[in-house]
Amino acid sequence: MNKKILLAVSGGPDSMYLLNKYRKKNIVVATVNYNQRFDSHIDYEIVKNFCVTYKIDFEGLNLKKDDYKKGNFQNWAREIRYKFFREIYLKYNCDKLFIAHNIDDFLETAIFQKQSKRFSKYYGIKKHNILFDMNIERPLLFRFFKKTIIKKNLSKGIPFHKDYTNEEPKYSRNKIRIHNNEKPKIWKIYMMIYFFVLNFILKLRFHKVDKNYKKWKENNFSQDTFKFLTKKEELVYELINNNFKNIKLSKDKIKNIIKFIESPKRSNKYKLSENCYLTKKRGHLLKDN
Repeated sequence: MNKKILLAVSGGPDSMYLLNKYRKKNIVVATVNYNQRFDSHIDYEIVKNFCVTYKIDFEGLNLKKDDYKKGNFQNWAREIRYKFFREIYLKYNCDKLFIAHNIDDFLETAIFQKQSKRFSKYYGIKKHNILFDMNIERPLLFRFFKKTIIKKNLSKGIPFHKDYTNEEPKYSRNKIRIHNNEKPKIWKIYMMIYFFVLNFILKLRFHKVDKNYKKWKENNFSQDTFKFLTKKEELVYELINNNFKNIKLSKDKIKNIIKFIESPKRSNKYKLSENCYLTKKRGHLLKDN
């Protein structure tokens, strides 16, 4: 018997298209209403009613408006969302989590990464990855643009509700989205090819890095070993991303970490974020948070 697939469905055009596509499969649907928009209940009801109509297992999380206190809303919402998805994933013993990212989402993410000037191992969104111990797949990622999905929904009578806040220039990602929407399709195809080539080059570069990282790890992340290894920026990127969560790495920050590692002091601390430190003890790097 096939295991269940968990579908993350918001009620927007992309996820409702995905839900309709897989509605006859062995699925369970999870949706989150953050109640930060006055009309977000419409999204929730569209998903719930669709699942009732087609007798699909439905799991919903309804939050209160004041559950969000302060800080980066996007990060808060993501944390809440994936924690809930994981609960449902385990409850139904799911094999995969499907998310409805499309070509436009890939480009928005890649351009956002490029503009932020943070060190990246991969630009855009991967078709497959593991997150919070969930096997994630994105079936629409390199198949459709958002406009194409909306047209398909309208022609097939698939219900959806658009989030008007996505068109407000409130966040950097929204500004990129608005800018991209004004561009012709050929420009988007060109940008896709550009990031595909860039990712291929990064893959080749990190093949050598993986070997060096393995050698460094075998020597307990010794600062003495580090001095003789090449591609130091990439090694630091791997060290931080493999051992810490939610650490933003700019190129300047990576350079400062390299200075910290190579400094004559063999016991010291480097602050990565609030209450999170990279510790050097007797010439070896340790996690301290």
